[in-house]
Amino acid sequence: MINFIETEQIKLLDYANKLNHDIEMNQANILQTIILKDNFSIDTIHKSFKELSELTVQLETFIHSSQLRTDEIDTLIYTIRKRIISYSAVETSLISAIKSKDIEDIQDATIGFNAVTITFAKDIKHLIFISNNILHTNLVQLKISNGESSTQLLFSFLTAFI
Repeated sequence: MINFIETEQIKLLDYANKLNHDIEMNQANILQTIILKDNFSIDTIHKSFKELSELTVQLETFIHSSQLRTDEIDTLIYTIRKRIISYSAVETSLISAIKSKDIEDIQDATIGFNAVTITFAKDIKHLIFISNNILHTNLVQLKISNGESSTQLLFSFLTAFI
């Protein structure tokens, strides 16, 4: 149980938190590009999105090879994969709008990008919530098991003493 918590549980939280951080960084890079009107930052946006996509694949691979796999987590991972596709589409639209320098297109694309980013972040927060619930359940089980072991040890000690 302790090994499970130390490895799989912490790794899941690490993936989820990194994914959440990368989403925020990608959004910040895009907003910086819009505000500064810096077309050179588009390479940074592409790199940031690639890292985000790779991290999603790593998370999915980890979940499929771990003991954490449940129907709820599988559904959420599938949803996150779909969000990456949506994220890519709105990001491409936003980059095109930035390159065209059409203010109305930039505003429309930013609204769509923001909507996808918000739902993506909510999915990640839900994954963190599920992970925390699993951790809590495992800690409660560990606490109960330790209590039972302590009782058995005390009983064994008293039996040996008598």
